[in-house]
Amino acid sequence: MATTANLTITKLEAQQLNAATSVNEALDILDGFAAFHVVDGIPNAAPPGNPQAGQNWIVPASASGAWASQDNSIALYQTGWTFITPKKGWQVYDERRMRNVLWNGTAWISMQSARVAELTDSTGGTPASSLADVTGSHSQSVLNNNFASLNAKVNAIMDALMTAQLMAGDAITKIVNETEAVTEATVDTLA
Repeated sequence: MATTANLTITKLEAQQLNAATSVNEALDILDGFAAFHVVDGIPNAAPPGNPQAGQNWIVPASASGAWASQDNSIALYQTGWTFITPKKGWQVYDERRMRNVLWNGTAWISMQSARVAELTDSTGGTPASSLADVTGSHSQSVLNNNFASLNAKVNAIMDALMTAQLMAGDAITKIVNETEAVTEATVDTLA
């Protein structure tokens, strides 16, 4: 049977028997990917005992039970397990660790690790030498403090941007409401 390129969803064929089964399986896969999140990015090697419908996991290497031979796949649970092989560049949110993880084609890595790799590529060095070039030869606690300070500044900027977006939304709503009021008044006057 033919499948879709990215999620390998089985396509319907002409006069296919039990087409509803194929469609429902496809909907379960799409539902699992709608949020692009996983309960746990590096769980135990065995599937959880009582998974809830709609929960997803990244299957660790050498998993057992229903997850056997599904290393690094995304395990979707609806009424049973469905496994999706990730494509390079896919990102999911790891709820337990509260961070995004990226499939780099060979492993799931945190987005922080991906950024270090970007830095390495852009400087042409190894991760250690590239970071040393950027941060200097400081102790780990100094680096942690610098990154914490930078993170706080980024969070402040994000808060300011979100506030600006909310204020812009309020301003647009006010303009729309005033325009409606003027339109209604004009219509009442003309009537």
